[in-house]
Amino acid sequence: MKDLNICIIGCGYIGMNILEESIKYTNNIMVCEINKEKLDSIEFNIKKCMHIKNLKPFDTETFYFICVDTPLIKTNNDESYLSIDNIINVFEKLSNKLKKNDTIIIESTINPNNKNIEILINIIESNTKFKNGVDINIVLSPERVSPVYENTANQNKILVKHIATLNINEQILKLKNFYKNIYKDVVLLSNNTY
Repeated sequence: MKDLNICIIGCGYIGMNILEESIKYTNNIMVCEINKEKLDSIEFNIKKCMHIKNLKPFDTETFYFICVDTPLIKTNNDESYLSIDNIINVFEKLSNKLKKNDTIIIESTINPNNKNIEILINIIESNTKFKNGVDINIVLSPERVSPVYENTANQNKILVKHIATLNINEQILKLKNFYKNIYKDVVLLSNNTY
């Protein structure tokens, strides 16, 4: 696993957990965080940048962990929804950095409906020559509770990590092996419609 290339976009609660686990298994890590104070507080010796446009991708396949905020938006009729605007923004900026066999893992909390997934897939497929599940992988694996911190009250509740993907291929199996270092079990969900 030492040859794994990992890029973490968003270093809040979930992004930092992924960083703390990743550093144990690979030296090929970069983070992208728009909050300068957060970025400066990262003490690990890794590549850092504030904006995706300044991101210098690795030469070989990379796992991009998307860990940006998805705020709860209230509508005029007292309903609410999770906004994926920040994820859309990341996908638009990241699309020109991607190469064949890259994997984008959405760790941000989103409503896993087909409309949200289709929006994100369309951004990548319309801005690149890549096809999801063939040339690259877009994976839905939103996090709810940190599996890392032992002082977390819910630490024993997160025993299984679910990964929803179009196809199970070599990159997805590498991702599964990475997650097995963090979770007691990893379940792969493969479906043509997620």
